[in-house]
Amino acid sequence: MERDLLTNRKKLAQLLHWPHNLGIEMRDIDLGPVRGLLIWVDGLISVHELDQSILPALRQAFGAAPGAAPSPGPGAAPSPGPGAAPSPGPGAAPGPGPGAAPSPGPGAVAEALTAHRPRLSADPGDIANASLSGSVAFLADGWDQALLLDLIDLPNHWAMAKSPSPQDDVWGRDARYNLALLRKRVRDPGFIARQVTLKRPRAGLVALLHQEGRADPKVLRAVRRWLYSHAGEEAAQRGLMPGRWGVLGLPPRFDPVPWPDKAAALLTAGYVVVLIDRVATAYVAPVTVASAHMFSASDPGLSYPLRRFLVRFRLALYFLVLMLPGSVVALMNYHQEMIPTTFLIALASARENAPFGVFFEVALLEFVVDMVREASFRLEVAIPIGPASIVVILIFTLAVHAGFTGPLPAVAATIGAVASLALPGYVGAYMARTWRYYLLIAAMLFGFFGMAALLQLLFVVLTHRRSWGVPYLGPSGFHLTSPEAAASNRSNRLGGKQRGAKQTPIR
Repeated sequence: MERDLLTNRKKLAQLLHWPHNLGIEMRDIDLGPVRGLLIWVDGLISVHELDQSILPALRQAFGAAPGAAPSPGPGAAPSPGPGAAPSPGPGAAPGPGPGAAPSPGPGAVAEALTAHRPRLSADPGDIANASLSGSVAFLADGWDQALLLDLIDLPNHWAMAKSPSPQDDVWGRDARYNLALLRKRVRDPGFIARQVTLKRPRAGLVALLHQEGRADPKVLRAVRRWLYSHAGEEAAQRGLMPGRWGVLGLPPRFDPVPWPDKAAALLTAGYVVVLIDRVATAYVAPVTVASAHMFSASDPGLSYPLRRFLVRFRLALYFLVLMLPGSVVALMNYHQEMIPTTFLIALASARENAPFGVFFEVALLEFVVDMVREASFRLEVAIPIGPASIVVILIFTLAVHAGFTGPLPAVAATIGAVASLALPGYVGAYMARTWRYYLLIAAMLFGFFGMAALLQLLFVVLTHRRSWGVPYLGPSGFHLTSPEAAASNRSNRLGGKQRGAKQTPIR
């Protein structure tokens, strides 16, 4: 840090990408003898608290500096008359003018603001990180240090006003509030949020967020161009459209992420996030099998072998959700020779008085599973996964005892429901839930042969599917790389050109 305020301002502005970075605020203040600068993050610090608490304390600290000349009272000596000694000439040393006081140093101001736990720092990176963590940074002209004030005890954290626990945070309908939720989690100067210029201007904010040095520039430019042409008033009412084939169960254009924790984790992993006013969700691009199906917000805190195991486990659950309903219908209708004889006799005796066919029973139970999942996800008070699974099991038990369905379809639907609830991504679960109905119809018509043909078609479509130029099955986790190789060659992981050292697969 230098002693010139303008130089320090330029350093921090370059480090924090101000003024283009949304949410980063810098305010010039006049404290009488010196000029000052305040730096904070909008949403983590309240402007009301700055005006009511910080600025009066700073003005009082500068006004009550040690050695300050008091103002003349009513009984003060009059000013010298015409016969007084002349003022010093041009070559004399400049002295303080009438009533002037020396500017207080950082230590004196810090002692006057002990209630805010002040801390002095001369490192620009430390100052930027402290500002992103919810502190106020104060710089004055002539100081080579910054005064950092911790305001955690004051009711100034706008992003924490509704939910003190970060796990309970939910998106609001204000894009700046949602941005504050992400900044509370991603405290990195490389986290950049810029407003997108739209072809059809609209009331409200459309912000494009990315992590500098991690997001693919080609993806960033493509998303910005698409938002320029398509993000109008329609996007504020219905959100960003999933694309031409998104309604049929194929990967959408954007992944709507319902929780700030997952959006922050994907943002730090190199994905791009879009926030829109009056839309209570965040949109992530590109959509890959890792982000949509296999990625959870708690994964970055786990060890690498455990993350690798969880990816394989979630992949097995995904295929279980896809294949289990159709497999039950195919076994019962076409391939009964694959069932052991004792088990087949038990199934035949249990279905002796069944009022409906196997296909209708399985389809009805799967529809009930989707009802429970949507109810647990869409309600204002979300139902946890544990009680939702218990509700599904109780409903299926009552259906079996009432004679509406057999035990095998109920058990298969229960296993599929629990596996569906265990998938971390809503978009990935939606694709599995959609395609399992297609596979169910194929199993009813042609058995395992129809399922094999439809599954091959699905793999062909997904192999050729690209999201913003990134292969959908690219970072699928089949050949995971070490964290060091992924960090040094992130463009390969997100489908960019071959840059950097070649990744070494971990076997």
